[in-house]
This record gives sequence, C-alpha cells and structure tokens, in this order.
Amino acid sequence: MNSLSLTKEELAFKSAYIKNKENYSIASDIKEIYPILHDAFHSNGATSNAFTEDNFIPSNLDCSFVRHLRYLPPFLHTHDFFEIIYVKQGACYNYINGETITLN
Repeated sequence: MNSLSLTKEELAFKSAYIKNKENYSIASDIKEIYPILHDAFHSNGATSNAFTEDNFIPSNLDCSFVRHLRYLPPFLHTHDFFEIIYVKQGACYNYINGETITLN
C-alpha cells in the first residue's frame, strides 16, 4: 500500500489533536492552519456552519474535488450542494442527521 505523507496542514492538525484529545475542535488554530476553511466559515461576515456552493466550487465549474485533510476535527455543518465521499484506504466516520456511518 502506498500512503501519502501528511501535509503541513495535517501535521499541524495532528499536533493540535495530540495536545488536546478530549476537547479537540475546529476552532483549534483554524485560521493559521487552514485559511480556506476559516474563510468558508466566515464568508458572510459571521461564523456559519452553512456552506454554500460558492465556498467550494469555482463559478466557471459544475463540480470540484477536495481532498479532506487527515486529523481535521469533525464539525457539524450543512451545505447547498451534494457531497460525495470516497475513501481510498482505511476507514473514517461520517455523521449524517444524527447517524454515524462508517466509510471503508
């Protein structure tokens, strides 16, 4: 199996996780670690967990691909676009409408 090395952002999130496993949250230095997600949270001038298509899909495209970062803290959110998740290797959990789904 060929696994990707952790990115700079993933290493920072992993370090934040190790320091504070019990209370690990998206607020953990998000602006410095992953500014694009911070900007999406604050796109309408206020903190929001409702993402719009404009936050993730360029206006000249019909779809966009985003690789989720390992060690990114889970956070409740909604969006007005479809999200398709592909797990290449390993497993993760996804929480949808109060239900935990294991993705392999």
